[in-house]
Amino acid sequence: MVKRTNQHTNPWTPQEIEIIKNNYKKGDYFLSKKIINHSLSSIKTKRIRLGYLIGKKSPLKGIKRDPIIIWSKDEDEKLKLYYPILGYHKPKFHKSLIEMFPGRTQSQIRYHSEEVLKLKIDRQKDVEEGPRRCIECLKVKLKDSFYRDYNQCKKCKKKIWKENREDIFNLYFDRLSNRLKHEGIKLTSNKKKSLLKSIFDINGLPEKCFFEDDYCLSREDMGQFDLEIGHIKPKSKGGSLVDPFNVMWLCTRHNQMMGNRDLNELHIMIKSIIKNHNG
Repeated sequence: MVKRTNQHTNPWTPQEIEIIKNNYKKGDYFLSKKIINHSLSSIKTKRIRLGYLIGKKSPLKGIKRDPIIIWSKDEDEKLKLYYPILGYHKPKFHKSLIEMFPGRTQSQIRYHSEEVLKLKIDRQKDVEEGPRRCIECLKVKLKDSFYRDYNQCKKCKKKIWKENREDIFNLYFDRLSNRLKHEGIKLTSNKKKSLLKSIFDINGLPEKCFFEDDYCLSREDMGQFDLEIGHIKPKSKGGSLVDPFNVMWLCTRHNQMMGNRDLNELHIMIKSIIKNHNG
């Protein structure tokens, strides 16, 4: 495997800079013979960055470049105050840096903050030991206003959970409607919403598979809310999705294992497989 180098692992020495300064007009190939620790493309890039150009200056050069970005003192002060706390994070209940600096891009804000102002991200900047700053509302609150080591306060976390629940509800309302249609069950929209609410109340949000073991697909690379609506007892065995106590969240893999079986039949099948496997 070829070990890659860069300006940090293989820095330029003053002697190499001097060689470029005194010989750049002879061309990059000539320089590469003198500077053996850097590649030809690296030498060319360094020469251009140092301002040692070869040939005539193009009349078009610089026309397409954006104007130099000038930051005011007020903007610098605002960055010094908020960049360490916010960084690239977009809080739910407070303006982000992009919203504070209209017309500036994320990369411009980041470059000026880190490279020019030399700022570093520190979410708990200027917060005394004990209290903690919430990353969603930016308010400093007592430690008991947070769950364990979360950087979201309980109040913000509850608001976010409520918003997510509404999004999840709409998503799984469509999924439940399709399942009911597939099983030939007709319900009004209000009855389907009432049914889904009962399923959520009994099973919680679809965040983990009912089985949640090492074989579970939800432990692998899944998108958010990819759990399926599974049954405890299938329709062929007398079960129904209209009964919220007959519903459970399943990953695709475990839902396929369930197939047309109920939980007891699945248990018997798995015991049989284990017995035969162990001989």
